[in-house]
Amino acid sequence: TILIVDDNPRNLSVAVDSLSEIGATVIIARSGQSGLKRARYAEPDLILLDILMPEMDGFEVCQQLKQDTKTSAIPVIFMTALSDTVNKVKGLRAGGIDYVTKPFNVEELLARVTNHLNTQNIIQAFKARNQALQKLVPDDSWVQPSALPQSNLQRAMRYIQMHLGENITLEAIASELGMSQYYFCRWFKQSVGTSPYQYSNSKFQDT
Repeated sequence: TILIVDDNPRNLSVAVDSLSEIGATVIIARSGQSGLKRARYAEPDLILLDILMPEMDGFEVCQQLKQDTKTSAIPVIFMTALSDTVNKVKGLRAGGIDYVTKPFNVEELLARVTNHLNTQNIIQAFKARNQALQKLVPDDSWVQPSALPQSNLQRAMRYIQMHLGENITLEAIASELGMSQYYFCRWFKQSVGTSPYQYSNSKFQDT
């Protein structure tokens, strides 16, 4: 979904027709205030934002979008007839990621929009995978040394000492205690103050 914010009906018509060619769902807003409301409601994948609009210009709209947690991650491409570097830099500092010049070159518009949508899709896929992994892996607050009996720690140390000099793996020690490798490493370090690998090395040097 793409939100276009522009007060010029002709610009809106050209942009909508062009984006429809790539199968995009398009929402339009004809003022900055309307654009903010629609962005918060629809949470589009991308926003095309005109700079020169009455009442609230594109720079201010973009700044407000970036200050709102619901819309801060939505990429913004500025649409502008302003070709000077000062305004381009101002747009990037306001939170925009790119710009297209008006009057539109349709091929350029579609290329920039497609590239940023592809990037956004990759980012969203990465976030989804990361969230799925976080559900499988406990965070630091869950790993509490006191949650397990002291005998487990003694078993771990004894196992390490019994196999000093051998090609022992963390997976083997964790399996001996019935833990995942990740949980064992976190638990051992919080309990002993050093990693299993460092502990094993120190004991080996003492022999």
